[in-house]
Amino acid sequence: MTGVPPDRAGSHRRVNSPGGQLHVGDRAGPEPAFLMAHGFPDDSAIYQRLAPLLTPNRVITFDWRGYGRSDRPGNTAEQAPSHQGVLEAVLDTLELGRVVLVAHDASGPDAIDFTLAHPGRVAHLILLNTYYGHAASLQFPEMIRLFADANLAPLLDAMLEDNNQRLWLLGHTARRFGGDPLDPQGVGLTCVFPQFFGGNDHPDALAAIRAWTRRLFPALDEQDAHIGQLAQLTIPVTLIFGVGDSYLSPQLAADLADLFSHATVHLVTDASHWPNGTNPQPSRNSSRQPPHSPDAACSTPARPIAHRREGARPGCSAHCNSYDNRSSLPLRFGDRAAQPSRLTPHRVISPGPGSRAPSRLMVGNSTAS
Repeated sequence: MTGVPPDRAGSHRRVNSPGGQLHVGDRAGPEPAFLMAHGFPDDSAIYQRLAPLLTPNRVITFDWRGYGRSDRPGNTAEQAPSHQGVLEAVLDTLELGRVVLVAHDASGPDAIDFTLAHPGRVAHLILLNTYYGHAASLQFPEMIRLFADANLAPLLDAMLEDNNQRLWLLGHTARRFGGDPLDPQGVGLTCVFPQFFGGNDHPDALAAIRAWTRRLFPALDEQDAHIGQLAQLTIPVTLIFGVGDSYLSPQLAADLADLFSHATVHLVTDASHWPNGTNPQPSRNSSRQPPHSPDAACSTPARPIAHRREGARPGCSAHCNSYDNRSSLPLRFGDRAAQPSRLTPHRVISPGPGSRAPSRLMVGNSTAS
């Protein structure tokens, strides 16, 4: 499919979806297109540095309903949003073929469930600092747990009604992620702050945030019921995690990768929760390997170190790539999307930030570089 042709430099449009219209960004290019979903509590602006670096391929970003410049729900007591329907509406309206589905944070479970339900519509699944189901290594930020716990709703109500308390809550959470809450170019001020206080062209997203987080813990139980299906996916899955995220951590990336049959983990050592927003730089070799991989733009170009584990399943080669900011990131993911059989099923071990590789790991050159 050629799709609805957007402006080459990038355009914005409104797309009808279940319950309201979405604000969609569309950068022209050949398919497969990147369809990029944000988590909470931010919006599609988290990809504003990354999207231009994914040329020549088409890049689609959007705000979930209730966030950014998309329509707001009319009822603050709204039930769980129909994110599966939203993803389907975007693909159908823009007449997209198989896409490279990129999901960050809380949109990861939505992207995984969509891929399970529509495997023919996804060529490659890329997950950035996300989660799926209960895992021993899963830890949510304190602010998210506060939003998700119905027993603490009166406390949350009081904090949100006081702008100073609301601002303190955001600043505290930003510092817990290792960020500077006052950085004018940081994700906190550009993407998160407007969801709590409103932006120049849209109101706040508090109703949508509370509707989403209200379903957080029940949704984990539902995801647990689907975990056994993940190994049946034949498409390649790439997990890209910033190692500075102590909540959705490198160990969680390893645990998630172990659920899939065709998964690779890339750790970005100079990034935290938003690896897609950490000083992305184009790779010198980017023009030679379309479509480009988001991991080629998540940090300044970096050298992979593959940690391989002995004793994996027969025929498997377990590895995890870590990146620093000194050389080039891999760009061969386009080949893998076209030929998923080239990916070997494996399990992954990810040393945590600052830790040494276990003694049974061998460090060598990556075959993905």
